[in-house]
Amino acid sequence: MPKRQTKNPQPRAKAAQIDWIEARKFYMEDATRSYQDVADKFGVTLRGVEFQAKTDKGPDGKPTTWAILRKFYGEQASQQHEQGLVAEKSARDQLHGQYYRKMQDLVMQKIDVLGKGVPLLSSRGKAVLDDNGKPFLVFADSFELEKTARALQISINGERVILGLPTTVAALTGKDGEDLGKGWADLLAQAAKVVASADAGTS
Repeated sequence: MPKRQTKNPQPRAKAAQIDWIEARKFYMEDATRSYQDVADKFGVTLRGVEFQAKTDKGPDGKPTTWAILRKFYGEQASQQHEQGLVAEKSARDQLHGQYYRKMQDLVMQKIDVLGKGVPLLSSRGKAVLDDNGKPFLVFADSFELEKTARALQISINGERVILGLPTTVAALTGKDGEDLGKGWADLLAQAAKVVASADAGTS
């Protein structure tokens, strides 16, 4: 019977013939790679890779291994990445906080205008003037007050969320300690009732 032919295993390279800089780079760039992967990739024995990996030095100049170095650099990269995310989030929070504060300024300006009264408009949408040519001023209607209050609520709550503060408003209490309403919803309802009562009294 003819002799069975077997394939000769691929000869291993000598350690001195290996580009250990490339081998080290190959190992470092992927946390899932093992010393055995390096041996297979560069055609050297596992023992040769392990020996070479022990000849490295750390940032402090002390002897270390490729495995320890890879873990160290991985943790450093992760920490730097997290610090970058924190800095980016802080910058965005500051920018968004500025937007909400500008919104509050605009709402407060509108509240000042509403507090002085708004022009009485005709059916055609034009201001009704008195004998001196000045517009008649009346209280703003409840719908306008509600919109303004909601805009103020959004701007304040937005800033408080960024600052990590609660967005609830304490209950309203009268002089005798009775509850007048809780939170923004009741505040808006109270405002609507007051304005409606005022409108009814002037009609």
